[in-house]
Amino acid sequence: RIMKNKLLLFIAILGFVISSCKKLELQPKGILCESELFGTAFGVKKYFTGIYFKLPIEDFIYYANNGYKPGNNNSWEAYKNSLDNMCGQTFGWNVAMNNGFGYWPYDNIRLVNVFINNFPNYKDKYDFATYNSLMGEARFLRAFFYEGMAKRYGGVPIVTEVQDPVNGDPEALMIQRNTEYDTWKFINDDLQFAIDNMSSSSEPGRANKYVAAALMSRSMLYAGRVAKYTQYLGFATEAAVQQGFAGIDPSKANEFFQYAYDAGKVVELGPYYLYTKNYPDKATNFANLFLDLSSSETILLKDYDGLMYGHCYDAMMLPNPDFSS
Repeated sequence: RIMKNKLLLFIAILGFVISSCKKLELQPKGILCESELFGTAFGVKKYFTGIYFKLPIEDFIYYANNGYKPGNNNSWEAYKNSLDNMCGQTFGWNVAMNNGFGYWPYDNIRLVNVFINNFPNYKDKYDFATYNSLMGEARFLRAFFYEGMAKRYGGVPIVTEVQDPVNGDPEALMIQRNTEYDTWKFINDDLQFAIDNMSSSSEPGRANKYVAAALMSRSMLYAGRVAKYTQYLGFATEAAVQQGFAGIDPSKANEFFQYAYDAGKVVELGPYYLYTKNYPDKATNFANLFLDLSSSETILLKDYDGLMYGHCYDAMMLPNPDFSS
């Protein structure tokens, strides 16, 4: 009888262990998989939020060499680092200490490429306009990162596929640097797709077709100036210039200027225009340009929430030694 009871107890324990193991194989409920993120417009919004957060915008938490993010443990030091970047010290005498040249956001570009490559699998969950607009928004985000690199380095490796750094072919991972002309053309193509496919309006903090056109106009003007004026800098004998990795043939200048002009005309059709709400009081108008959240000049708004995403610029810069405000 004792042996029988022990056997029943063993069977009961074994059954409990087996059932527990099955439960451990369940997917955790707190993790959003690709189907949850890419399968709904709200999921895509959550996915894009982290990408917007890292866009190369020279704001109050700007790091020239370490991405675009607030500090980790010592926020005050982080904002002093940011001020150092903003006033140009990082690229002057202080460059050796701060390593001011090192912006390579391929981790963020990878996130965008994952979306661009996999989002077509969820096309049947969206109407035609919404699907195209979200895909256009992804192309806008990718162009923004590449513009941040092109301004710094000229031609950079163009990566459009999702690479496998663990199991992939090492040779395939070493992508050749593209010419500066091809890099700016790639940015142009992404932004043109965004302009053609994105919706004409968006919630604050997200892009729309006119935001994409504004970035197009600005970036193509930059590229046109590179083409027109690099020849006067005395770098013609440099290997990078001779191979087209830095600088653009002057004959291409008008091509980029035309892209910039055409995009500017698109911006004029949108809802953004000079802020004149307080005219004829121009002093008040100028102040409210930065304070009025409904300002018609605000093309792309970047929010601060005061918690995870905030800044101490006012506290550090206002002539108020006790920080009372």
